[in-house]
Amino acid sequence: MAECCVRDPLPAFSQARHKEPPHANPASAVRQNRLRQVNPAQTLAAQHGAIVFSEDHWLATLYPAEIRSIADYLRCAQRVRGVLGPLVIKVLQSGVNVVLDFPANTLANREWLLGLAHAAQVPHCLHYLELDDATCRARLHARNAQGEHDFAATDAEFDLITRHFSVPGEEEGLVIEVHRPQ
Repeated sequence: MAECCVRDPLPAFSQARHKEPPHANPASAVRQNRLRQVNPAQTLAAQHGAIVFSEDHWLATLYPAEIRSIADYLRCAQRVRGVLGPLVIKVLQSGVNVVLDFPANTLANREWLLGLAHAAQVPHCLHYLELDDATCRARLHARNAQGEHDFAATDAEFDLITRHFSVPGEEEGLVIEVHRPQ
């Protein structure tokens, strides 16, 4: 089963059968677990015996100090997807579960992710965490303050990216699990 989260999304795919999809926060949001923050991608991976591919990690490793704008990000992210897409498909076809810590905040992003699941012929699930912008911004600030993430988005970048957010829908061919935090 493939699992992803939106706001910002966390795609995960799996070849193997496993228990009910877990409840997860999106990869870019920070989940407070008492005194420490939990990485939702790692949580999903642990629950499903999956390997995690993180777009931010690959971008920071391959293009250190090169991403200074949204245009830089788009250029570099396209390169990473060109390399990782075929790899993810092969890993899935070999029977290994995969969690993709990649954005799924736009229709185009979700189409790419869904295309990977279809190409590998594996089921998927998109985890959509319904949060208002204020909560997402607060989580971003907390993540930035911790200083352990590959990138620290500014409020201006958050505003720019959030403008392009579109709510995922089943009409996109997605299996969606909606999470509404209390």
